[in-house]
Amino acid sequence: EVIGDELAEVAGRCELINLSGCKTGRSPVSADSGRFGLAGPLIHAGVQWVVVSRSDLDDGVAAAFNAAFYRALGGEFDPPEAFRVSISSVSQRYAPAAWGGLVLVGRPLQH
Repeated sequence: EVIGDELAEVAGRCELINLSGCKTGRSPVSADSGRFGLAGPLIHAGVQWVVVSRSDLDDGVAAAFNAAFYRALGGEFDPPEAFRVSISSVSQRYAPAAWGGLVLVGRPLQH
C-alpha cells in the first residue's frame, strides 16, 4: 500500500495536508502510478486538499511559501485562495522555475 493503513486512517480525517517538499508530487512513470505522487493516495483516503511539489524545491522558497500559506490560512482564506495568495507572494521574490512545481491537488466534487 502506498501510504499505509495508519496514515490512511489519519489522512481521512484531514482537510489539508501540506507536503511542500522536493518531488512529493511526482510518481514513477507507470500506467497505474496515480496522479501527483503522494497526493493521489491521500486524496483517495479522503483528504480534501494536498500541497505537493512536482520538482525540487529550494529551502528558501519552501519557507517563504509556507509562511505565506499558513498566514493566509490563519486569515480565514480557504486552501485554494491561500495557495493562490502564497504563490503570488513567492512569485514576487523568486523566478517561476523556483516555485512553479508547487501544486494544490483537490478532491473532486461529489454530486
